[in-house]
Amino acid sequence: VNPIVGDFSYNVNKIQTFYDEAIQSGAKLVIFPEMVVCGYPPQDLIWENGFVSACERSIQTIASFSKIPLIAGFIRKEKNNIYNSAALCSNGKIAFTYDKILLPTYDVFDEDRYFTPGKNVGLTEVDIEDTPKKIGIQICEDLWDMDYELKVTNELVQGGAEMIINISASPFHDGHPQIRKTLIE
Repeated sequence: VNPIVGDFSYNVNKIQTFYDEAIQSGAKLVIFPEMVVCGYPPQDLIWENGFVSACERSIQTIASFSKIPLIAGFIRKEKNNIYNSAALCSNGKIAFTYDKILLPTYDVFDEDRYFTPGKNVGLTEVDIEDTPKKIGIQICEDLWDMDYELKVTNELVQGGAEMIINISASPFHDGHPQIRKTLIE
């Protein structure tokens, strides 16, 4: 999936196309990247009037066509806080929302400029083929927790997660796939 930053209609259509293809191929859970709904990185577009609300409307649209579970990254606002979030959608509705906890502020990342960190780890239950599974949802940096006091992955494991799903969208970096593999082993 290669979303276009700020083109919500295009991104929703692309998500629906990939989702439908995944179902036709037999998928029981479909996972999309971090901020797939608005495109990554949105940077200062977040401050544009209507951007976050368009993102929230778009995730509702995506939820409305969900049958089997899907996870997609989006931006949401609650009171005066803006969150980098993941929605678990199933059976036409948003079943669970997780807000990214660990916000990077190094290299090309400046997430604490835009987002409020989440407070709770993303532990939830989802039915996959009519079987309940306890899953952990995290977003990008939540996996790269070695330099943080809070170890999000350990919290999910200790909470009983049978599966941990990390949605990410970051600039290409040579060697990232091997580094990620090492982190999850």
